[in-house]
Amino acid sequence: MYGPIVAGLVLLIAFFVIEARSPHALLPMRVIADRTRAVSFGVMLVIGAAIFAMFLFVSLFVQQVLGYGPLEAGIAFLPFTVGIVVAAQVASTLASRVDPRWIAGAGGALSVLAMWGYGQMDVGAGYAADLLPWIVVQAVGMGLLFVPLTLTAVSRVDPGDAGVGSAVLNTVQQVGGAMGIAVLGTVFANGISERTATLAATGAPPGPAAALEAQAFGTSEAFGVAMWMMAAVTVVILVGLSIGHEELATDVTPGAAGPPATPTAPPAIPAQVGPPSTDRAGPEVGDPEVDAPGSRGVT
Repeated sequence: MYGPIVAGLVLLIAFFVIEARSPHALLPMRVIADRTRAVSFGVMLVIGAAIFAMFLFVSLFVQQVLGYGPLEAGIAFLPFTVGIVVAAQVASTLASRVDPRWIAGAGGALSVLAMWGYGQMDVGAGYAADLLPWIVVQAVGMGLLFVPLTLTAVSRVDPGDAGVGSAVLNTVQQVGGAMGIAVLGTVFANGISERTATLAATGAPPGPAAALEAQAFGTSEAFGVAMWMMAAVTVVILVGLSIGHEELATDVTPGAAGPPATPTAPPAIPAQVGPPSTDRAGPEVGDPEVDAPGSRGVT
Protein backbone atom coordinates (compact mmCIF):
# COMPACT_ATOMS: atom_id res chain seq x y z
CA MET A 1 0.00 0.00 0.00
CA TYR A 2 2.74 2.43 0.95
CA GLY A 3 5.27 1.08 -1.57
CA PRO A 4 4.74 3.81 -4.23
CA ILE A 5 4.91 6.54 -1.61
CA VAL A 6 8.18 5.20 -0.20
CA ALA A 7 9.62 4.79 -3.69
CA GLY A 8 8.65 8.34 -4.55
CA LEU A 9 10.32 9.71 -1.43
CA VAL A 10 13.50 7.74 -2.15
CA LEU A 11 13.62 9.06 -5.71
CA LEU A 12 13.02 12.60 -4.49
CA ILE A 13 15.87 12.36 -1.98
CA ALA A 14 18.14 10.87 -4.65
CA PHE A 15 17.29 13.75 -6.98
CA PHE A 16 18.35 16.36 -4.43
CA VAL A 17 21.56 14.46 -3.58
CA ILE A 18 22.54 14.23 -7.26
CA GLU A 19 21.67 17.87 -7.93
CA ALA A 20 23.68 19.05 -4.94
CA ARG A 21 26.80 17.29 -6.30
CA SER A 22 26.40 18.05 -9.98
CA PRO A 23 28.48 20.95 -11.41
CA HIS A 24 25.76 21.61 -13.99
CA ALA A 25 22.65 20.89 -11.95
CA LEU A 26 19.17 21.07 -13.39
CA LEU A 27 18.12 22.58 -10.05
CA PRO A 28 21.04 24.43 -8.44
CA MET A 29 20.70 24.34 -4.68
CA ARG A 30 21.49 28.05 -4.48
CA VAL A 31 18.07 28.76 -6.01
CA ILE A 32 16.21 27.23 -3.06
CA ALA A 33 18.81 28.01 -0.38
CA ASP A 34 17.66 31.62 -0.06
CA ARG A 35 15.11 31.98 2.75
CA THR A 36 12.75 34.26 0.86
CA ARG A 37 12.62 32.01 -2.18
CA ALA A 38 12.35 28.83 -0.08
CA VAL A 39 9.37 30.20 1.84
CA SER A 40 7.74 31.32 -1.41
CA PHE A 41 8.16 27.91 -3.02
CA GLY A 42 6.90 26.10 0.08
CA VAL A 43 3.73 28.13 0.49
CA MET A 44 3.01 27.99 -3.24
CA LEU A 45 3.08 24.20 -2.96
CA VAL A 46 0.31 24.25 -0.35
CA ILE A 47 -1.63 27.02 -2.09
CA GLY A 48 -1.63 24.94 -5.28
CA ALA A 49 -2.99 22.00 -3.30
CA ALA A 50 -5.83 24.06 -1.85
CA ILE A 51 -6.81 25.94 -5.02
CA PHE A 52 -6.84 22.90 -7.33
CA ALA A 53 -8.94 20.95 -4.83
CA MET A 54 -11.29 23.91 -4.45
CA PHE A 55 -12.03 23.96 -8.18
CA LEU A 56 -12.65 20.21 -8.21
CA PHE A 57 -14.97 20.02 -5.21
CA VAL A 58 -16.91 23.18 -6.00
CA SER A 59 -17.39 22.01 -9.58
CA LEU A 60 -18.77 18.69 -8.32
CA PHE A 61 -21.00 20.45 -5.80
CA VAL A 62 -22.40 22.89 -8.36
CA GLN A 63 -23.22 20.18 -10.89
CA GLN A 64 -24.26 17.27 -8.68
CA VAL A 65 -25.81 18.97 -5.65
CA LEU A 66 -27.11 22.21 -7.15
CA GLY A 67 -27.97 20.47 -10.42
CA TYR A 68 -26.19 22.87 -12.81
CA GLY A 69 -25.20 21.77 -16.29
CA PRO A 70 -21.59 22.04 -17.52
CA LEU A 71 -22.14 25.40 -19.22
CA GLU A 72 -23.99 26.82 -16.21
CA ALA A 73 -21.22 25.60 -13.93
CA GLY A 74 -18.61 27.36 -16.07
CA ILE A 75 -20.60 30.60 -15.98
CA ALA A 76 -20.92 30.24 -12.21
CA PHE A 77 -17.12 30.51 -11.94
CA LEU A 78 -16.82 33.71 -13.99
CA PRO A 79 -16.89 35.95 -10.87
CA PHE A 80 -13.72 34.19 -9.75
CA THR A 81 -11.93 35.38 -12.90
CA VAL A 82 -13.08 38.97 -12.41
CA GLY A 83 -12.17 38.98 -8.73
CA ILE A 84 -8.67 37.60 -9.18
CA VAL A 85 -7.88 40.07 -11.99
CA VAL A 86 -9.00 43.06 -9.92
CA ALA A 87 -7.19 41.84 -6.81
CA ALA A 88 -4.00 41.21 -8.78
CA GLN A 89 -4.05 44.80 -10.03
CA VAL A 90 -4.47 46.07 -6.47
CA ALA A 91 -1.65 43.84 -5.25
CA SER A 92 0.64 45.09 -8.04
CA THR A 93 -0.01 48.67 -6.97
CA LEU A 94 0.63 47.88 -3.31
CA ALA A 95 3.80 45.86 -3.98
CA SER A 96 5.99 48.99 -4.12
CA ARG A 97 4.52 50.41 -0.90
CA VAL A 98 3.69 47.50 1.39
CA ASP A 99 5.86 44.57 2.44
CA PRO A 100 4.90 41.36 0.61
CA ARG A 101 4.19 39.50 3.85
CA TRP A 102 1.25 41.80 4.62
CA ILE A 103 -0.22 41.62 1.11
CA ALA A 104 0.12 37.85 0.91
CA GLY A 105 -0.94 37.47 4.55
CA ALA A 106 -4.17 39.32 3.85
CA GLY A 107 -4.76 37.07 0.84
CA GLY A 108 -4.15 34.01 2.98
CA ALA A 109 -6.61 35.19 5.61
CA LEU A 110 -9.28 35.73 2.95
CA SER A 111 -8.61 32.26 1.56
CA VAL A 112 -9.04 30.76 5.03
CA LEU A 113 -12.38 32.55 5.32
CA ALA A 114 -13.45 31.28 1.90
CA MET A 115 -12.54 27.68 2.75
CA TRP A 116 -14.57 27.97 5.92
CA GLY A 117 -17.52 29.30 3.92
CA TYR A 118 -17.35 26.45 1.43
CA GLY A 119 -17.41 24.02 4.33
CA GLN A 120 -20.74 25.40 5.55
CA MET A 121 -22.65 24.43 2.39
CA ASP A 122 -25.20 21.63 2.59
CA VAL A 123 -27.82 20.06 0.35
CA GLY A 124 -30.12 23.06 0.70
CA ALA A 125 -27.44 25.60 -0.32
CA GLY A 126 -28.07 28.09 -3.11
CA TYR A 127 -25.63 29.70 -5.51
CA ALA A 128 -26.24 33.40 -4.85
CA ALA A 129 -26.48 33.23 -1.08
CA ASP A 130 -24.21 30.33 -0.12
CA LEU A 131 -21.58 29.96 -2.85
CA LEU A 132 -21.08 33.21 -4.79
CA PRO A 133 -19.85 35.27 -1.78
CA TRP A 134 -17.12 32.74 -1.03
CA ILE A 135 -16.07 32.53 -4.68
CA VAL A 136 -15.52 36.30 -4.64
CA VAL A 137 -13.65 36.17 -1.33
CA GLN A 138 -11.50 33.31 -2.63
CA ALA A 139 -10.73 35.19 -5.85
CA VAL A 140 -9.60 38.32 -4.01
CA GLY A 141 -7.48 36.23 -1.67
CA MET A 142 -5.78 34.41 -4.53
CA GLY A 143 -5.02 37.65 -6.33
CA LEU A 144 -3.40 39.09 -3.22
CA LEU A 145 -1.39 35.88 -2.77
CA PHE A 146 -0.08 35.23 -6.26
CA VAL A 147 1.40 38.64 -7.07
CA PRO A 148 3.71 39.13 -4.04
CA LEU A 149 4.70 35.46 -3.92
CA THR A 150 5.63 35.52 -7.60
CA LEU A 151 7.88 38.51 -6.91
CA THR A 152 9.52 37.01 -3.85
CA ALA A 153 10.01 33.63 -5.56
CA VAL A 154 12.50 35.17 -8.02
CA SER A 155 13.90 37.84 -5.72
CA ARG A 156 17.70 38.23 -5.78
CA VAL A 157 18.12 35.33 -8.18
CA ASP A 158 21.17 35.34 -10.48
CA PRO A 159 20.52 36.06 -14.17
CA GLY A 160 21.60 32.56 -15.12
CA ASP A 161 19.14 31.06 -12.64
CA ALA A 162 16.13 33.26 -13.46
CA GLY A 163 14.57 30.62 -15.69
CA VAL A 164 15.17 27.94 -13.07
CA GLY A 165 13.46 30.04 -10.38
CA SER A 166 10.38 30.58 -12.52
CA ALA A 167 10.29 26.89 -13.44
CA VAL A 168 10.48 25.84 -9.80
CA LEU A 169 7.58 28.17 -8.98
CA ASN A 170 5.40 26.67 -11.71
CA THR A 171 6.44 23.14 -10.79
CA VAL A 172 5.56 23.43 -7.11
CA GLN A 173 2.12 24.75 -8.04
CA GLN A 174 1.47 21.77 -10.30
CA VAL A 175 2.87 19.26 -7.82
CA GLY A 176 0.88 20.89 -5.03
CA GLY A 177 -2.28 20.62 -7.10
CA ALA A 178 -1.76 16.90 -7.66
CA MET A 179 -1.00 16.35 -3.98
CA GLY A 180 -3.99 18.41 -2.89
CA ILE A 181 -6.42 16.48 -5.04
CA ALA A 182 -4.95 13.19 -3.78
CA VAL A 183 -5.02 14.15 -0.08
CA LEU A 184 -8.26 16.13 -0.02
CA GLY A 185 -9.88 13.65 -2.40
CA THR A 186 -9.20 10.96 0.17
CA VAL A 187 -10.79 13.11 2.87
CA PHE A 188 -13.73 13.74 0.56
CA ALA A 189 -14.25 10.02 -0.15
CA ASN A 190 -13.91 9.06 3.51
CA GLY A 191 -16.47 11.71 4.44
CA ILE A 192 -18.94 10.31 1.95
CA SER A 193 -18.43 6.78 3.27
CA GLU A 194 -18.79 7.92 6.87
CA ARG A 195 -21.96 9.87 6.19
CA THR A 196 -23.47 7.06 4.16
CA ALA A 197 -22.85 4.63 7.01
CA THR A 198 -24.35 7.05 9.52
CA LEU A 199 -27.50 7.51 7.43
CA ALA A 200 -27.84 3.77 7.01
CA ALA A 201 -27.50 3.26 10.75
CA THR A 202 -30.30 5.75 11.43
CA GLY A 203 -32.63 3.92 9.07
CA ALA A 204 -32.65 6.55 6.33
CA PRO A 205 -33.67 4.99 3.02
CA PRO A 206 -30.86 4.85 0.44
CA GLY A 207 -31.41 6.91 -2.67
CA PRO A 208 -30.41 10.12 -4.46
CA ALA A 209 -31.26 12.31 -1.47
CA ALA A 210 -29.01 10.31 0.85
CA ALA A 211 -26.23 10.31 -1.75
CA LEU A 212 -26.38 14.09 -2.13
CA GLU A 213 -26.32 14.57 1.64
CA ALA A 214 -23.28 12.29 1.89
CA GLN A 215 -21.54 14.22 -0.89
CA ALA A 216 -22.25 17.55 0.79
CA PHE A 217 -20.79 16.16 4.01
CA GLY A 218 -17.67 14.91 2.22
CA THR A 219 -17.24 18.31 0.58
CA SER A 220 -17.51 20.02 3.97
CA GLU A 221 -14.88 17.68 5.44
CA ALA A 222 -12.46 18.32 2.57
CA PHE A 223 -12.80 22.08 2.85
CA GLY A 224 -12.28 21.83 6.60
CA VAL A 225 -8.84 20.32 5.99
CA ALA A 226 -8.12 22.87 3.24
CA MET A 227 -8.99 25.67 5.66
CA TRP A 228 -6.31 24.51 8.12
CA MET A 229 -3.83 24.15 5.27
CA MET A 230 -4.38 27.77 4.27
CA ALA A 231 -4.21 28.86 7.91
CA ALA A 232 -0.77 27.24 8.19
CA VAL A 233 0.29 28.94 4.95
CA THR A 234 -0.79 32.32 6.29
CA VAL A 235 1.25 31.88 9.47
CA VAL A 236 4.33 30.83 7.50
CA ILE A 237 3.98 33.87 5.24
CA LEU A 238 3.70 36.30 8.13
CA VAL A 239 6.60 34.76 10.05
CA GLY A 240 8.94 33.57 7.33
CA LEU A 241 8.61 36.14 4.54
CA SER A 242 10.82 38.87 5.96
CA ILE A 243 11.87 40.72 2.79
CA GLY A 244 10.69 44.33 2.59
CA HIS A 245 9.09 46.13 -0.31
CA GLU A 246 12.13 48.43 -0.54
CA GLU A 247 14.32 45.43 -1.28
CA LEU A 248 11.95 44.24 -3.99
CA ALA A 249 11.82 47.69 -5.55
CA THR A 250 15.63 47.95 -5.62
CA ASP A 251 16.31 44.27 -6.18
CA VAL A 252 19.90 43.96 -7.44
CA THR A 253 21.22 40.66 -8.65
CA PRO A 254 24.21 39.45 -6.60
CA GLY A 255 27.42 40.17 -8.47
CA ALA A 256 25.66 42.06 -11.24
CA ALA A 257 26.40 45.50 -9.89
CA GLY A 258 29.69 46.68 -8.47
CA PRO A 259 30.71 49.91 -6.72
CA PRO A 260 30.21 53.06 -8.78
CA ALA A 261 33.14 53.93 -10.97
CA THR A 262 35.38 56.77 -9.72
CA PRO A 263 35.82 59.50 -12.33
CA THR A 264 39.44 59.89 -13.41
CA ALA A 265 41.24 62.83 -14.95
CA PRO A 266 42.30 62.57 -18.60
CA PRO A 267 45.88 61.36 -19.09
CA ALA A 268 48.48 64.11 -18.97
CA ILE A 269 50.46 64.87 -22.12
CA PRO A 270 54.17 64.45 -21.39
CA ALA A 271 56.24 67.62 -21.68
CA GLN A 272 58.56 67.92 -24.70
CA VAL A 273 62.24 67.65 -23.87
CA GLY A 274 64.68 69.96 -25.61
CA PRO A 275 64.16 72.76 -28.18
CA PRO A 276 61.65 72.21 -30.91
CA SER A 277 63.12 70.85 -34.10
CA THR A 278 63.73 73.37 -36.93
CA ASP A 279 64.46 70.78 -39.58
CA ARG A 280 62.09 70.97 -42.45
CA ALA A 281 62.11 69.41 -45.84
CA GLY A 282 62.57 71.76 -48.77
CA PRO A 283 59.54 73.01 -50.61
CA GLU A 284 58.16 70.84 -53.26
CA VAL A 285 56.33 71.65 -56.45
CA GLY A 286 52.72 72.24 -55.64
CA ASP A 287 53.49 73.68 -52.21
CA PRO A 288 51.28 76.76 -51.69
CA GLU A 289 54.22 78.68 -50.33
CA VAL A 290 56.14 78.07 -53.54
CA ASP A 291 53.40 78.45 -56.12
CA ALA A 292 51.62 81.44 -54.61
CA PRO A 293 52.12 84.70 -56.50
CA GLY A 294 54.76 86.95 -54.96
CA SER A 295 56.17 84.19 -52.91
CA ARG A 296 59.49 84.01 -54.85
CA GLY A 297 62.35 86.11 -53.63
CA VAL A 298 64.30 88.62 -55.79
CA THR A 299 67.75 87.43 -56.81
